Amino acid sequence: MDMGCAAGDYPASAFFAASVSGTGCGRCALRSSTGTSNCSIISCQAGCREDGNLNNDFFGCGTLGSPPEGACDGLNRFSNNECGALTSNWRCPSMGGESRTVTKTTAANGGVLCCRD
Repeated sequence: MDMGCAAGDYPASAFFAASVSGTGCGRCALRSSTGTSNCSIISCQAGCREDGNLNNDFFGCGTLGSPPEGACDGLNRFSNNECGALTSNWRCPSMGGESRTVTKTTAANGGVLCCRD
């Protein structure tokens, strides 16, 4: 049984990114979704199917970040525009393409989850 982020005990001020992005506005795109119409990196459309071109924001688990809008397959946090909801060691220089441009300058404040089924 998949419990998503609820299964973890995360340290304060930590974010662990997953390989999930979306359409902006805190809406993640999911493999289980079926929508493709009106889905773009700036559409804020809900219910979009995961696609390599939907790379706005990125999602994960932890205590740092903003809560996503709606269901996100158990993930409880996201980066927000240009990593604005994360600490300064997370850097996203491209609004609308954060999941492709994100870098992390230190080991503090989390990292990357592995592996998504």
